[in-house]
Amino acid sequence: DLVDCTAAVSARYRLGIRPQTSLLAAICNKAGVNLEDITLSRATVHRKRFKQIEEQGDKIREDIMTTLKGKKLCLHFDGKQVKQIEEDLNITVTVERIAISVTSPDLDDTDDILLGVVQASSSKGCDQVDVILNLLEYYDIVDQIFAVCCDTTSSNTGVFSGAIVLLSTILDTPLLWFLCRRHMLEVHISHFMEALTGEKTKGPRRGLYVKLQKVWPSVKEDIDKMEGLIKFNWKTLQVGSPLYELAQEALQFGERALTLETFARGDYRKLCEMFVFYLGGEVPGFHFHQPGACHEARYFCCCLN
Repeated sequence: DLVDCTAAVSARYRLGIRPQTSLLAAICNKAGVNLEDITLSRATVHRKRFKQIEEQGDKIREDIMTTLKGKKLCLHFDGKQVKQIEEDLNITVTVERIAISVTSPDLDDTDDILLGVVQASSSKGCDQVDVILNLLEYYDIVDQIFAVCCDTTSSNTGVFSGAIVLLSTILDTPLLWFLCRRHMLEVHISHFMEALTGEKTKGPRRGLYVKLQKVWPSVKEDIDKMEGLIKFNWKTLQVGSPLYELAQEALQFGERALTLETFARGDYRKLCEMFVFYLGGEVPGFHFHQPGACHEARYFCCCLN
């Protein structure tokens, strides 16, 4: 019973078979159980753990199929390269994984329903479509897709071999495109940073971002003092001018958004706090966070500064 009830949570937090076995042995020992009287070994834990995960997976699949049956569905997907351990070879490899979920206007719950995070051969549109279709067939919802939500990379939106075009062709139905505007703005920011720094790059990481991330621990104390910050200078604008009106409108929009807490994501809120702070608005408890990802889509704040 202990193995069964800890199987899913152990896998969720990447707890290996050996650590899980040792943890269960410590619990049993503390409870006064003689470990020689019970069958508790790595092989037993391994067998029971994967059997339990399979059973829970089948139940989750049945529940999802019941929920989605007959509903119009919008397909969401996004790929990312992640590192994983190949247990047979005992090595770490980098693989392409695609997170696939669906939403539906026919469901009261607006949250995404995650179908799976599956491995693809590459980030090419054709390879993405293969794993997406396999997962849709697994849940028996192939004929229910009416829209697609994804980012604007060429592998997704390409005219001839983009994932959306291939999906629409294979499903033999026109699909409504809901594309991520976050990545559309990423292109504009890339042009802005190229003009500002003179650094032209096709890679996902920009040198300025990486440098700031590396030196952050040594400059954090000075940054936290919030001294010598350059904010928007309202005195340089003529009252009533187009730029003045745009700045006023942006400030009012940001302050209202912060008051109403209209943010689906925490980084959206942080971006709003930063431009309100820059325009001279009041942002209680404002401070700068340590830089995270070093690409344009995640680094709007650095670009604004």
